[in-house]
Amino acid sequence: MNFRQRTLCTLMIAAVLLLAFNGLAWADNGFEQVKNGVNGLISHPTQLYVSPNVANDGLAFAYTPLSQFNGNTGYLFYSEDSGNTWSISNSSLNSDYNDLAFLPDGSILVAGEPDNLVPDLYVSKDGGSTWNPIGPSQVVLPDTMLPDAIVPAGNKLLGVFGTSVYVSADGGLTWPNEIAYGVFANQGSLAAIDDQTYLAVMKNDEVIRTNDSGKTWVNTGLSVGTAPTPDSYQTYQEETNWAMNSYYSEPRIANVPGLAVVSSPSGPGQLYISRDDGNTWRKVDGSKFVSGEGDSTEIAYCAAVAPGGLIFAGTTDGVLVSEDYGETWQQAGGNIAGAVTEIACGQTGDKVLVLASASGLYRMEYTRNND
Repeated sequence: MNFRQRTLCTLMIAAVLLLAFNGLAWADNGFEQVKNGVNGLISHPTQLYVSPNVANDGLAFAYTPLSQFNGNTGYLFYSEDSGNTWSISNSSLNSDYNDLAFLPDGSILVAGEPDNLVPDLYVSKDGGSTWNPIGPSQVVLPDTMLPDAIVPAGNKLLGVFGTSVYVSADGGLTWPNEIAYGVFANQGSLAAIDDQTYLAVMKNDEVIRTNDSGKTWVNTGLSVGTAPTPDSYQTYQEETNWAMNSYYSEPRIANVPGLAVVSSPSGPGQLYISRDDGNTWRKVDGSKFVSGEGDSTEIAYCAAVAPGGLIFAGTTDGVLVSEDYGETWQQAGGNIAGAVTEIACGQTGDKVLVLASASGLYRMEYTRNND
């Protein structure tokens, strides 16, 4: 084979590979509302969780708090089949709770305040069917408070108590070490890249990072905006609406290996992306962060990420998705009218399970298309 023939052969092989690569696109089957739960529906869940091992354990959780939406109690729902069917967890947790964490040994930890109104940490060894307290919280939890966020970091747990970050090395029994102060007191304000590298969103809007388990912190150079609190309220309903929505105005971090996203719903298109574990950040181009129905820029209430550059954003008008680390965006799933204020996802082989919260709970499978 001469040089010209070898060159032609190489070009033909490259063309075939390019066509094959371009065929590896994603497709969604549309969101469907979950139809089981209390009174047949799971209404207005404020917290969603998908197990990092959902491909094997099928676990997902949805929490609906005490509110005007669902009567006089909150419910923790769990699914063992990747969100297809849901059940109410045992009654000891049918009240307020702050956060949930999947532990490396397969157990699940929640910070809960059950019917006896005593703050405590609860653990489940059976996928969320039953829960048991792990210790007398009045003694072991800082200032007798529940953590506002719980984050596994290798064999340790990180907890945000008030605005302080504490570390537990015994599964949450004791929290002796404070490693940071002044962080946002909400789920998602803290993330663990690995057992020594953490990111935190501060009350002064800065995102900080540690590489040594919290001994030292550095400013990453990212400053996110937060929605201002009104100086006064004209009516009780206005104050109630603000209290309900204030949770969604605070910045939060979502991350998988090699990809971290901060959502900050203080303005249109407020998403920040890092592909180097929080060392550097890039803001999403707001002009590209638009709905499929028009050209208005969306507010990003929340974000969820999956390996390979997939980012899902809950917005004022449904869900947007990027398949290329936030460079381009498109409408995903459809079938959701109104704001999506919570979103979670997890990979199951060639599919990504996506849960979204609006007026109800919605489920979608985003599928790798090999055609």
